[in-house]
Amino acid sequence: MGDETVDPENQSEGDNKEGLYFGRDLPADCEEAKKPMHGPNQWPDAVVLPDFKPVMTAYFDAVRACFRHPLPQISEAAVVSKCIWLQSKRGPTTQ
Repeated sequence: MGDETVDPENQSEGDNKEGLYFGRDLPADCEEAKKPMHGPNQWPDAVVLPDFKPVMTAYFDAVRACFRHPLPQISEAAVVSKCIWLQSKRGPTTQ
């Protein structure tokens, strides 16, 4: 387990934390994967947790689908061009 030093001026040691961060699972060799916080996810060993990746991927896709539908309407209500908004959100860090 790693540690994180959030305030190095006032911390002599890091805090131990646990977290789970994942986003779009991009191939390591794609152009977008060169950006910070983009690229392939690091999945737990499938032998130890065989259902983790498929369950999390299905959940991720379901949440993304729920939010993709109302967002253009919200942008129209806020008087933001739907095309401009969708263009700017084409490659999110997370889905």
